[in-house]
Amino acid sequence: MTENFSASGGFRHDRAEFDFKWVDAGSSDSKTIDEDLYTLGLNYRLLGNSSAYASYAKSFRNPVIDEFFNFYFNTVNDSLKAQTSDDFEAGVRLRLESGLSLDLNLFRVVTEDEIFYNPLTGANENLDGDGIRQGVELSASQDIHDVLFSGSYTYRHTDIDGGQYDGKDLPNVPRHQFTVGAQKTFHDRVRLVLDGVYVGKRRYISDFDNDLGHQDDYFYLAGKLAYLLERGSIYLAVNNILDQEYEEYGVDYGAEYLYPSPEINFVAGVDLRF
Repeated sequence: MTENFSASGGFRHDRAEFDFKWVDAGSSDSKTIDEDLYTLGLNYRLLGNSSAYASYAKSFRNPVIDEFFNFYFNTVNDSLKAQTSDDFEAGVRLRLESGLSLDLNLFRVVTEDEIFYNPLTGANENLDGDGIRQGVELSASQDIHDVLFSGSYTYRHTDIDGGQYDGKDLPNVPRHQFTVGAQKTFHDRVRLVLDGVYVGKRRYISDFDNDLGHQDDYFYLAGKLAYLLERGSIYLAVNNILDQEYEEYGVDYGAEYLYPSPEINFVAGVDLRF
């Protein structure tokens, strides 16, 4: 638009056709879902490579085949609809001469007809209220004595607007989450990387009534040592370095069911690019 101001936009139409056949009953059915996607972005360049931006996107997700299926009654829920979202973002990206990078992002996502698994019926259904996710993301990176340090923090607030779960928290969304990382390359060939992530307390998956309290928070640390090749690398990765006992997933099936995550484990390999 001008030397410092730019705009972008896009549109996509999507059609998905599903065919269902009940072999035992000798019957069949079909379903067609049509959805439109819109995007609009505005960007204003500040000093240097810094910029301020705002964007809107209308997005959608069609059900996958498994989500149509009812595991309790061996039937197909052909009334399941695609979920749609209105995504709003605004923020600032700062790139300073010292090498410091700072990012601030404000977001709000409003989802209609969100697809969720209802353990009471054994079927995936569309939420009868709007799911709202909003918050702020902060991230930074800086090279100090040839070590690249990075980190981020995300605050999320969620709730359901309308329907039978009006005012409840959305499951499996931590309110607080942060990451830390460090990367160092020795003699242009040997690279050492450490990455950590903290995931805060969150509601159990499918606990839309918010009856079970919160799943425990955890901190996960991983490392990787790689020898860089011309077209790839040879590496050794260590996952869950602190050997923490934690559960990434917890589900509400009338009571809390936890899925234990792996203890400390090692992966060695070769990564080649052609």
